[in-house]
Amino acid sequence: MENNALTVRENPAELMRQSTDVAGVCREIVKKTATAIQGKQYVCVEGWTSIAGAHGCVAGTEEPVVVDGGIQAKGYVKRISDGMVLTTGFGFVGDDEKTWANRDEYAKRAMAQTRAVSRACRMAFSHVVTLMDANLETTPMEEVPAGGFENAKPANVKPAQTPTPTRQPVKRVIEAEKPKPATTDIMEMKVRGEWSTHELGFGKHQGETLGKIADEDPSYMDWLCKRNVKKREDGSLWESDIILNRYLEDWRQEHSGQLKAVKDLVAEVKDAPPKQIEDDDVPF
Repeated sequence: MENNALTVRENPAELMRQSTDVAGVCREIVKKTATAIQGKQYVCVEGWTSIAGAHGCVAGTEEPVVVDGGIQAKGYVKRISDGMVLTTGFGFVGDDEKTWANRDEYAKRAMAQTRAVSRACRMAFSHVVTLMDANLETTPMEEVPAGGFENAKPANVKPAQTPTPTRQPVKRVIEAEKPKPATTDIMEMKVRGEWSTHELGFGKHQGETLGKIADEDPSYMDWLCKRNVKKREDGSLWESDIILNRYLEDWRQEHSGQLKAVKDLVAEVKDAPPKQIEDDDVPF
């Protein structure tokens, strides 16, 4: 009887049916906790551990150790029924990472463990994520650098194109000789930065870019900057919140620069001397 049961569990068709069932059960939590980076959805540790739990497994790590260049932890996925270790994976936090270079050691150790858990789960259950949604990335979110990988391209952003020069109308000589007023053109403001392509992973604007939210619901951007951020058990911020806060700070700086430009323009127009009415009787 035990051999038959073992044979059923090891049957490929039965295993895939089990994975399909787990994909259906865990799809909602995995997609809700996934983080958007450069237009791609990455599965967080909460998603990976929910998949492991649905398979009757538990994920954990060994004690993090200091190694050359950073802190490393070994993660594992263990079957609850018999304690068998199914897969292992390593998590590493480097001393050269901008986000973590100046953090306390306990926070680095915690992140190394988080990455190790996600990596071990990824080794065992990446196919389940693919069954949920082929557009989900199987690289653990905690391993993705802030702003995405170096060669990643922002989604839904068309390459910049050189504007086609247009023929300017020929002005009368008398207009060309007039001195141009010293004004600031609002349309010459700096083009939006990378923050505008970041997709929000929660709330009523989930899945929308910060650029779209800033245009359609600017008050929500202010709320995001002042929101209460739920921290990890060790008091550190989640990687997704660190990334979002960095983009929000970029938006605040850019937004404040635009407001200053508008105020300067208004002040300049207000202080400008009254325009003199000129004689329209000018020969052509």
